Amino acid sequence: MTVNESELITRLQKKGYGYKRISTETGIPLNSVKSFCRRHPLDEVEQLNIEKNACQFCGKPITQIEHQKRKKFCSYECRISWWNAHRSEMAKRIVIKRKCHFCGKEYDSVPSKRKKYCSRDCFVSAMRKGCSE
Repeated sequence: MTVNESELITRLQKKGYGYKRISTETGIPLNSVKSFCRRHPLDEVEQLNIEKNACQFCGKPITQIEHQKRKKFCSYECRISWWNAHRSEMAKRIVIKRKCHFCGKEYDSVPSKRKKYCSRDCFVSAMRKGCSE
């Protein structure tokens, strides 16, 4: 295993990726990834950030509520910042152009039969004026 491959595995491990995902991302055999990760464990601070108790963006501790979906971010700002910083890693979506039923502005949307407005403000304004169609 080269130095670049081991650094890549460590970087993906710090992001919280599992063995299978690291293997598919790097093209390294699954058992090689497992043995490398076991021989080179993350230090305790990095492990705590991964193990559900810290924000993925800033690292602040997050209080998890039992029987609720696990929180990954401490705030809305951290969530948006993380997504903006990792756009290239996200799967590409099909985007279509639509025209807002309220203001007429053209906007990008994912294919959905239900979306008719460019923003929540236009939706609320349309509902107030009775333009539900």
